[in-house]
Amino acid sequence: MRVRDAQGERDLLARKTIVSAGALNSPTRLQRSGIGSPAHLQRVGVAVRHDAPDVGQSMREHRLLRAQSRLR
Repeated sequence: MRVRDAQGERDLLARKTIVSAGALNSPTRLQRSGIGSPAHLQRVGVAVRHDAPDVGQSMREHRLLRAQSRLR
C-alpha cells in the first residue's frame, strides 16, 4: 500500500499472522505465544508480546463422548 505523509510518498508494508488451532487449542496456543493477560503470562513464565486480557478467560472443554448401548 502506498501512503503520502509529510516526507512524501512511500510504501507501507505490513505482516499479519493468524494463529489458530481449533476451538479447544487456540486460546492455549495464543497464550504460549505471549498473547493474553500479562499477569497470568508472567506468572507462568511466558514473555508478554501483546496485552489481550480476554484470551482464555471463558475457556471450557467442550469434548463430547458418545456412548451407544443396545437395550432389550
